[in-house]
Amino acid sequence: MTNVGAPLVGFAVATAGERGGSVMVAHIQPLNVRFFERLGWTVDGDIETYCGRPHVPVSIAL
Repeated sequence: MTNVGAPLVGFAVATAGERGGSVMVAHIQPLNVRFFERLGWTVDGDIETYCGRPHVPVSIAL
């Protein structure tokens, strides 16, 4: 199965917006930053340790 990431992220963003959210926040692994940026997300802070691994906070307006 390939190329399902962008549609899944898009579905999550759309659903959050439909349910009244104004901003969606996620913590992603550094290797995925470019992928999320291409989908319109913005890095929203410094690298943090989450579940024992480095993660980057990102957000997108809904």
